[in-house]
Amino acid sequence: MRRWPGFGIALVVLVHCGGGETGAAPAGDAGIDAPKGERDSSVDARPSEADASDASGDGASTDASLDSGKVVCDKTAPPPRVKVELVASDLSAPWSMAFLPNGDMLLTEREGRIRLLRRGGALEPAPVPGAPATEYANQGGYWGLAIDPRFATRPYVYLAFVHVYPGTPRTAGLRVSRFRWDRETLVDELPILDGPHEDDTVTNAGGRIAFGADGKLYVTIGERALGLPAQELDNLHGKIVRISDDGTIPADNPFVNTPGARKEIWTFGHRNPQGIMLRPETGAVYATEHGSADHDEINLLPGGGNYGYPGYAVDASAPNLVAPLLDFTPAVAPSGATFYQSNVLAGWCGDLFVACLVGERILRIRFGPSAGTPPAVESLFQGTYGRIRDVAQGPDGYLYFVEDAFTGANIRRIVPE
Repeated sequence: MRRWPGFGIALVVLVHCGGGETGAAPAGDAGIDAPKGERDSSVDARPSEADASDASGDGASTDASLDSGKVVCDKTAPPPRVKVELVASDLSAPWSMAFLPNGDMLLTEREGRIRLLRRGGALEPAPVPGAPATEYANQGGYWGLAIDPRFATRPYVYLAFVHVYPGTPRTAGLRVSRFRWDRETLVDELPILDGPHEDDTVTNAGGRIAFGADGKLYVTIGERALGLPAQELDNLHGKIVRISDDGTIPADNPFVNTPGARKEIWTFGHRNPQGIMLRPETGAVYATEHGSADHDEINLLPGGGNYGYPGYAVDASAPNLVAPLLDFTPAVAPSGATFYQSNVLAGWCGDLFVACLVGERILRIRFGPSAGTPPAVESLFQGTYGRIRDVAQGPDGYLYFVEDAFTGANIRRIVPE
């Protein structure tokens, strides 16, 4: 599906990651990218001809306090011995996790619920009140969730979901809204972004949201199975956008002065980016992206970058395109991801963890200490917990992940053995 870069230095690595579609997926599930025919049980993960470490380098923060969010990684620690604990059960189509400062977790269920998991592990039986109406069909429903990084003074929760627009013909598409968190209720909804909604079909929609180190909100939007519009700057198909927390457009976005371009656009040429994550050590933003039956990707996101979809194959030579840092063939369907920034699980600090749907595992990716050093890729828990939708770091320094299932999905956490 993709491309070699016009920017960046080349490197190539190969790792086997295995996978395959199973019967665990609900029919018509969102963001799964069901395979075209049988998928092979092995996967090539190829860091493309792009530099595996971002331009900011690998320098660690100077504050060792976990609570501050700035942690000095112990790069000499060996990988930890870990175990997995069950935290909560019986969820329905969970999609995204986000932690409040007090340690409670908010979690979206695609049917249109936000659930509250207490810090001690108790799942509130009733959904959080005040959440908006949505449509749970095809790949639609509730998607990404984010907490304002200045929550103490700006207690806002951000939600990406399918909004059905009034009028004839009926249309539906991605909306991001901001809510104020008031006594465990969502109030004062402010819509801050509307994605493409030229019809009522929601497929390859993206839907992941995250704050960057710059305090801006990054939103992934898929190309709705239309292909070519991902290369056009006058629409939001196949784009990652960058907006302020009130929906206004930052003056330093790359296309604000380009005639005819949507000023929200940060990068373009994407198919179905289902994860977006900040690397705390450097401030760089990364994304995961679904191919079709091959060429899933992990990408670094320099502003203005073109990622080539739909016109370029991985082995093609094309100018001015950003190559993926990692390319997975056959597909593993990478979804939610997080950079782990704690020494609670010593030896993993600074590594990227990626939830995989088709791949039925968590990928642990360690970037090299310098430009040109290939990243190391390890598969964790392959085939043990089925499809995994999201992975996130809790305030306790543990890694939490959520299974992808229509019914009976579990939240689990990775802790020291």
